[in-house]
Amino acid sequence: MAARLEMGIRNALEEIPPANERISTWLQHQSAPSNAVLFANLCVEEIVSNCVKYGYADRLEHVISLVVEIDADRVLVEIRDDGREFNPLTAPEPDLSGPVEERAIGGLGLRMVRGMTSGADYSREGGVNRLTLWKLLS
Repeated sequence: MAARLEMGIRNALEEIPPANERISTWLQHQSAPSNAVLFANLCVEEIVSNCVKYGYADRLEHVISLVVEIDADRVLVEIRDDGREFNPLTAPEPDLSGPVEERAIGGLGLRMVRGMTSGADYSREGGVNRLTLWKLLS
């Protein structure tokens, strides 16, 4: 049976480091391998920061829900938000051609998350984005 951590954070960038610290500590108490901790932290850092920066049309406080699960075979991260509809799984890859100073900003974080992910699922229901990412540990 998978161990599960659930939490909600405000849609503010300063909420991300304490959330990642809590996730790291919890995963370490579950005897998670370091690649599971790295994966969960990267997912939260990149996906939640994109959500905070680009997801909301207002300046109101919103709650972003985070779920982390781990079992012997995989670590799973689920992120739910009520921001604008956005499926990061279908976002275009960044253009890495040409000089760095001429490239468009953005997209590298999503690329890193995709590169570490074994599987993913996105849905939107009732005005809520739900992104589930997992990494196999074996």
